[in-house]
Amino acid sequence: MREIPAAARPPTLIQMAQAPTSHVPPQNIEAEESVLGAMLVAEPALTRVIDEVKLNGEDFYLDLLFYHRKLRRLVAVDLKLGKLRAGDKGQMELYLRWLEKHEAEPGEESPLGLILCADKGDEQVELLQLHQSGIRVASYLTELPARSLLEKKLHEAVRAAEARLANRTAGPSAGR
Repeated sequence: MREIPAAARPPTLIQMAQAPTSHVPPQNIEAEESVLGAMLVAEPALTRVIDEVKLNGEDFYLDLLFYHRKLRRLVAVDLKLGKLRAGDKGQMELYLRWLEKHEAEPGEESPLGLILCADKGDEQVELLQLHQSGIRVASYLTELPARSLLEKKLHEAVRAAEARLANRTAGPSAGR
């Protein structure tokens, strides 16, 4: 098998992220920080961030890119300000195939896509058969719920975390 010269190989995400750019990609820093804060629970899981993907001279922007160690796969996140559109599937599929071709390491699973949008129609998600393409969709809150509901959810989350911690501490040797 003939080696492809380095100059002919497409740049990696790291090379692209380090390369100086003459323009600023579209971004919403507050939304990205919120998602990062919600997703990075344990050790930092973020390994690479992509500024842009260039295909046939056209720029495409991926909002966030994570590597999930337990799943052994890249997770691409696309943030949408409005509701889910059918074209969002094609955009995410493009990102996933590009990542699979240029960034995935041997032994990793196929990349997974997550589209976060203000609204998603369950029937539209079903008809688009996103699950077959390795794409998941989630909606985010556009308004805060009532304080009482937030407090209730927080207390439930604390109780669940305490129960998990107690089970982990007790472990399999607790019954001996």
